[in-house]
Amino acid sequence: MKKILITIITVMTPITFLFSQSKSDTLNLDKINYELLNSLFVEKVNKIRDSLKVRPLKLSKKYSEISAYHIEYMTEYDILTHENTKQFKGLILNDFQNRVEYFDKESKIEMAFEVCVFHPIKFFNVKTYQEVVDNLVLSYMNSPHHNLALTYDSKMYQFYFTSSFKLNKKKDKLYHSGFVGMSY
Repeated sequence: MKKILITIITVMTPITFLFSQSKSDTLNLDKINYELLNSLFVEKVNKIRDSLKVRPLKLSKKYSEISAYHIEYMTEYDILTHENTKQFKGLILNDFQNRVEYFDKESKIEMAFEVCVFHPIKFFNVKTYQEVVDNLVLSYMNSPHHNLALTYDSKMYQFYFTSSFKLNKKKDKLYHSGFVGMSY
């Protein structure tokens, strides 16, 4: 048994190494590591939040469907919007509040923000995952409403955060949709 375990570890370590990616890796538009983008996005936003002395955001699986649903809409129609007119299970979840209420039937969300942006791939001439995230976060921080959504803090609230990235069909824009929700 010990030999088998050592063999498995020896064989799997190089395979894992071959497929792992880091923030300095070049972004390959045919095989984007969306988990890495999400991770770097949260890390970057939390560095900004830390510099402002506010609590870090933590990704919430509970609300991940909200941003995932909306990112599908934006990339399918290649449009940057907070509205959504596509039918979902017979309903049109056209605004952000409808999406929150649909995906969380027992919603205790008191206040929420949705952040959306796209990144024209060739325009910024970025090459690495970190450069993409840096440019997207800079876009958010330069927008007063998006900046507030990502840096707001209150001791009264529990924070929920989601983040979704997706490349459009033409592979010329990388979209991001995020959700920051607060409840008592």
